[in-house]
This record gives sequence, C-alpha cells and structure tokens, in this order.
Amino acid sequence: PIYTYKHDNDPASMIGGLVYRGSNLPDEYQGAYFFGDYSRRTLSYLTFSAVEGQAPVSKVLVQSAGRTLAIATDTNGTLFYTTEEGDLRRIAYISENRKPV
Repeated sequence: PIYTYKHDNDPASMIGGLVYRGSNLPDEYQGAYFFGDYSRRTLSYLTFSAVEGQAPVSKVLVQSAGRTLAIATDTNGTLFYTTEEGDLRRIAYISENRKPV
C-alpha cells in the first residue's frame, strides 16, 4: 500500500475512491485521491508530493459524511459520493465564508 493510517482499537474501513481529474475544484485537488472511511464516517483525500520518497498527506474533507459506499465524478468533473443511508452527495467548492445551513 502507498498509504496506511492508524486506527488502534477504533474500527476503520477505507472505501476506495478516485484520483480527481475534474475542473470544478481548485488546483490543489488535482491529482488528489479521495476516499471514505465507512466506520468513521469521514470523507478524506490524499495529496502526493513531487519529491520522491515523501509520504502522501491525508486531510479530512467531510467529518460527518455518513457511511461512504462509492465515490465518482460525472462527465462535468463534479465529485459525488453515496452513503449507506441512501444519500447521493455532491462536493462543491465555495470560495467565500458562508453561514452554515
């Protein structure tokens, strides 16, 4: 594996995702690998360094994502994920700070 993460006695189940190649998210997400953790209910992404041998960096994107089942993009490059709870969720980038809904 190119990436592992510690989970001690906590359950964890990485759900494979995809390498983002769309145009709807900022450049920092280009080439990032998006994945879910079914047990922890998070959606995260990995970024990779151009420096050989440097480990990928993981960041949580959505803390309460639900139990992720699949991650995909549509023909326009929009990122979506589905959950066991029956949700189809879209990831959208919003550049300004907004009041939570």
